[in-house]
Amino acid sequence: MWVRSSWLGRGISWLLALLLLVGVTTGCRTDGGDSFGFSLSAEPQQIDPQVARDTASLTVIAAVFEGLTSLDENGEPVPAAATWTVSEDRLIYTFNIRESYWSTVTVRGEETGFEDPVMVTAHDFVFGFRRTADPTTGSPYADLLSGIVNASEVLAGQKPSTALGVQATDDSTLIIRLSAPDPDFPKKLASPGFMPCSREFFAYTSGRYGLEPKYILTNGAFSVSGWEHDKSVSLVKNPHYHAAKDVLPASVRYRIPTAEQTDFELLTKEYLDLATVSVDQLEDAKEAGLTLVELQDTVRFLWINNEVETLGNPDIRRALRDAIEYESLWEALPDGCIPATGFIPPAATVTGGKSFREEQNRLPFSADPTAATAALSKGLEALELEKMPTVTLLAAEDDNSANFARYILQSFTKNLGVRCTLELTDPETLNARVAAGNYQLAIADVTPRGLSAYENLSMFTSGAPANNFARFSSVDFDRRYHAAGDHPASVKALEGELYETVPAVPLGFVTRYYGMLPEVTGVTVRPFFGGKYGDWLSFRRADRNE
Repeated sequence: MWVRSSWLGRGISWLLALLLLVGVTTGCRTDGGDSFGFSLSAEPQQIDPQVARDTASLTVIAAVFEGLTSLDENGEPVPAAATWTVSEDRLIYTFNIRESYWSTVTVRGEETGFEDPVMVTAHDFVFGFRRTADPTTGSPYADLLSGIVNASEVLAGQKPSTALGVQATDDSTLIIRLSAPDPDFPKKLASPGFMPCSREFFAYTSGRYGLEPKYILTNGAFSVSGWEHDKSVSLVKNPHYHAAKDVLPASVRYRIPTAEQTDFELLTKEYLDLATVSVDQLEDAKEAGLTLVELQDTVRFLWINNEVETLGNPDIRRALRDAIEYESLWEALPDGCIPATGFIPPAATVTGGKSFREEQNRLPFSADPTAATAALSKGLEALELEKMPTVTLLAAEDDNSANFARYILQSFTKNLGVRCTLELTDPETLNARVAAGNYQLAIADVTPRGLSAYENLSMFTSGAPANNFARFSSVDFDRRYHAAGDHPASVKALEGELYETVPAVPLGFVTRYYGMLPEVTGVTVRPFFGGKYGDWLSFRRADRNE
């Protein structure tokens, strides 16, 4: 079944996709469960929850590790490795660790101490927290610790990690103390930085933790059984997992992409059960009878490098925004792309799992040559310039992208008299240059690293580690962002502020597609590649109707 909807209604298409993929165990399988194949975006760098930041590593980590909480299909926290209670003042969280065991590790000629199952305890979670807090770890999740007692001092190196307000009172009880109430705290606990780590096994690896199967010890539904670098990562069901009876697959193999065969070719040959499908492959996918899933979680931006002196002026950026003739531009949008109505794509949600993007909160993108000319004059006056210097627009070299870029150049020339040259390059070089800030203006797609609308906007905070390709920095926006929350009104206000300051100009919402073999059920695909939690693909209930 193929989910297709009009652009006005596709704001909830990802939710329909999730419902489509929540499987019912009706098919036949062998007593040991079926095997499934998926793809990774690249070679994992390190299967270590406290330090991993690349998508491939996080994909594997989400399958083989489990934190205190996890996120349901609406992005809301639910009990995972533990259940919890909260004190009346919302400052003390008490977690009861479920009875579960680490996977086993056997190495020929060595004694690891983990040849037999060892119970996962509250002490393992304490050690994981402390690794994340330790400045020498360099964890990308350290900022999520803020709010825990003594976290700021530990992160600044003023106190040891043992001072962090996390305590194991016995093997099954973990207590976390906050310095102020934080309603989002259970959600934060689903991130990789809060997953457990065995102190004894970590010491055994002698600095090689997470680099090879014999140096990986996991507490999740699966364990790493093989890792053929640059080719594949293999998982097997962990029989010692607390909810092992609910895990259907016996094994999973992740294939790492090569130049020989595309993921789509492997999918149609049934070497993979699910893979990405490009717009150009949609017709072939339908003919093959694949189940297609739409995720409207990507934005095509006109990126404006705010570190370029001229483009750092907000009036100059407003002039560029208001000069664009959007109606003509949107007619040139490629298949799978609809007009952007804001910075936040339709798949992003607010509290309760509802899509934030609605018709009533669309931003007023329209050509206004008079306003554009006035803003340009004001900006040039502030910069003490007589005219706008020539700028270069970077875009992908395919015909569709090149023509799309020329529409924008024509708008700048017609409505501002601004000269702008066009530079075309291959997609990999384009993305690398935009990420490195080696451009002036650029047209490039980005998938935000956040499941919620609020998390989506974190990419525009100063020094954001992911996707702040505009190099935008605003003390006022940072302050308002960190004071806001995942509520429609506050998110709308933040988006309105971005509209006024114009760090970039959203041009279109791009749909990403996945294809799945028609007999596969019980697989869930999460938008935004799982956001900062990395859990984009759930297959614990994967089964086959045969």
